[in-house]
Amino acid sequence: MLTPAGLAEFREAVDTASKANPSGLVLLSAFRLDERFPLQFDFDADRETLAETLRAVDQKLNAIASVLEFGGVRAAAMRIASRAVWALARPSAKMGIFDSLTDAALWLSPHAREVDAPDELAAMVRTYRHADRALARFDARA
Repeated sequence: MLTPAGLAEFREAVDTASKANPSGLVLLSAFRLDERFPLQFDFDADRETLAETLRAVDQKLNAIASVLEFGGVRAAAMRIASRAVWALARPSAKMGIFDSLTDAALWLSPHAREVDAPDELAAMVRTYRHADRALARFDARA
């Protein structure tokens, strides 16, 4: 995801979704480590490109909840990097970083209601589980 191609795909996906939901979007993302795609020391080296991407989609997003499916020093580094990019971009969207899907969905639900987006926790969990199955081929655990 944190590649120029991945960021371009992200922007395109947000643009497409915002056409269907012009009142705004909420985003639930999950970051999982994989032995084939490890979190490199300089994973956030291009913070300006990340911030530019965030600025480009800012008016379309009401809130972003990220789940870090890993812990320890790597999770701390990811949290720090995320906050640094957030400070650089200064988006109007709200941001939350969570250790569990449940916490992220509970936080995201009222923000979804603000823009008439689906806010059912069960729907968020179903969507997350669907993506988890669909992307299993990218997961080292599969």
